[in-house]
Amino acid sequence: MARRYPQDRPRVSIGLPVFNGADYLEETIDSILCQTFTDFELIICDNASTDHTGDICKRSSARDKRIVYVRQPENRGAAVNYNHTFELARGEYFKWAAHDDVLAPEYLARCVEALDGDPGCVLVHPGTVIVDKDGNPQQCYLDYLACNSEDPVRRFAKWMIPADGMCNPVFGLVRRDVMSQTCLHGEYMGADRVFLAEIALRGRVHQIKQGLFLRRVHAGMSTQAHVDFRSLDWWYTGTKTARIRFKYWRRFGEFGRMLLRVRLSMADRMKCFAILACWALRRGDRLLRELMLPVYVNGRPTALARTLGQWLPRSRLDRGKET
Repeated sequence: MARRYPQDRPRVSIGLPVFNGADYLEETIDSILCQTFTDFELIICDNASTDHTGDICKRSSARDKRIVYVRQPENRGAAVNYNHTFELARGEYFKWAAHDDVLAPEYLARCVEALDGDPGCVLVHPGTVIVDKDGNPQQCYLDYLACNSEDPVRRFAKWMIPADGMCNPVFGLVRRDVMSQTCLHGEYMGADRVFLAEIALRGRVHQIKQGLFLRRVHAGMSTQAHVDFRSLDWWYTGTKTARIRFKYWRRFGEFGRMLLRVRLSMADRMKCFAILACWALRRGDRLLRELMLPVYVNGRPTALARTLGQWLPRSRLDRGKET
């Protein structure tokens, strides 16, 4: 059954998941509230922050009725928090917003105009300007996702073939009905890449050349602050485990599952799997290295390696030492 929306629903919903983002949150919220396009709602999901994030959100929601503030009872992980903002959204179009990035005043107006004027376009994102922790521009970043081809294979290849880079288009404006058909944000590293690949398969992607998205790069951002397995587990799921994460194998498998889920002709599906195979070949060293992780980590044998050592046949030299 199709979801029924109230007549007064906003055109755009912005989902802002945050955890301990007090340093930059207020500036981000102000940049959203200052948009020239005003028909939007801002949904802030606070993942049980322990700093002043809650105070900033409460002050902001008190002065602008377009803000919906929700606080999680406990840290449920970034993936759940991201997806919860989407579940609460009512708008025709949706975008995620990071707590430390800034939007130019024309951001929403230009993106809405592009989606309104092209029914076959499913995602619009502007050019990206990388800024430092103080907001000083550093460089213009080239994103690879935009593709106006009607061929889903070409759109998939446009995203998959280039080397890994930043996933700035994940913060673009998306048609909500298309986004609801995806698995949204998964609880694994690189889930945003799988999400964008599926979006590209479902429709054309347009990029506005003007740099209206200011992406802040700093030591506290998730991709730089969480690099080991336990830290990544905590960021994605809210819990720390000792499990070894096969991030490239997991991503490979999720790409494959996504290709089976999206409606494609058999010929196009086979072509996309061939592109995925090329993706895996280009990352063969990383995939092979991950296969060694259960046996040998950080130069030391793991418990699995010691167990295997007890069961594997010993060399003749070892046997000779017993005689």
